[in-house]
Amino acid sequence: EIEGGGGMAFEGLTTGMRKVVLGDVPPSAHLYFVNHYLDFGERVEDGFVDPGRLAGASRLPSVAELAHRPSGPGEREVLLVDVQIDGRLRARIEHAKHEARVITDSRDRIKALAGYASDELGGVSALIGADADTHLAALMSEAQSAIVPLGELDYGVCRHRALLFKVLCDAAGVECRLVRGNFGGQAGGGGGHAWNVVRLNGERRVVDVMHRPGEIWSEADAVDRYHRLVERGAQQPNAHGGPGAGLASIEAAPRAQWYLSPALVQIELRSDGSEAAPLGAGGFGTVFRGALRGVQRVAVKRLLSAAGPAAASEFGAEVAMLY
Repeated sequence: EIEGGGGMAFEGLTTGMRKVVLGDVPPSAHLYFVNHYLDFGERVEDGFVDPGRLAGASRLPSVAELAHRPSGPGEREVLLVDVQIDGRLRARIEHAKHEARVITDSRDRIKALAGYASDELGGVSALIGADADTHLAALMSEAQSAIVPLGELDYGVCRHRALLFKVLCDAAGVECRLVRGNFGGQAGGGGGHAWNVVRLNGERRVVDVMHRPGEIWSEADAVDRYHRLVERGAQQPNAHGGPGAGLASIEAAPRAQWYLSPALVQIELRSDGSEAAPLGAGGFGTVFRGALRGVQRVAVKRLLSAAGPAAASEFGAEVAMLY
């Protein structure tokens, strides 16, 4: 049974029979829904709900709307985080706190938390998608509700694992960002995804508890694969020409730090004064040999006019990230 208003209560966790009384949705849930990320220092608060990306929606559904979401086969669950009512989530958080106390190296601590989040939600398995779907359908059917407390999950994919990792990091004192977007290179492929970014020794590092649990790498190295969704209502184009996925999940370096006037760069010329043969070409432009200030050898990418302003924006963002 699900009701709106008041505080929250939870009964019969081990049997799956539960009564959830939804109160006001906390600010962190609205932030994540609108911005598609929760930043460093923005904790996942009790009462946090995540109904998924809900493409086309301009606002987080109300408590009443969430309470009456369908829970039949094929429906998307609404994740609920509330340690006051979720005993299994509390136990997982206590484990994370213990890891933080006994593991003193920051990198090892992050790896341990990522590995733990992965193991708790099914580990590395080729069948994890099907296992998670079956498990979630059973939980919703038993409770006759689309609302699923995070601690009840024994299997989960990227959105469940990234959220759990963020919750564990919040509790363990690890600076962590939760990000929702798409995974895949600009050349094609990919799909909806969620991941995390942590601060390690003053630098931002990607942690993907779904694809590569326990590995940590520079966010600049991941820029071609991880694309954060832009804020709802924004018109920023993605690599395929439509609104949606931004280039990356982190702040770009200020333009003043990386921008050079085209007058400082010269494309290599033949003896007759014509441009030398290009090094290569792609969907957005052509790459030539060149020189910066007549001295330093560089590669020069000339964008195609047909690619439009979206290409210039995308390329500028890529340069800023690499800088």
